[in-house]
Amino acid sequence: MKIPFYQTVMKHGRITIPKRIREQFNIHDNEFLFVEIQKHSEQSKDAISEAFNEAIP
Repeated sequence: MKIPFYQTVMKHGRITIPKRIREQFNIHDNEFLFVEIQKHSEQSKDAISEAFNEAIP
């Protein structure tokens, strides 16, 4: 399942981590993952998309 998470990050500056992902990576203390990126950085978009596409089977 390919989801362009960077679009959400670009719009809101944060994304909610799904429970399944929090459990898989033991992320229980933070409700939100804060991602600092420049608004027009294609490299950041690609990195974020790749990271989440790898995390979600």
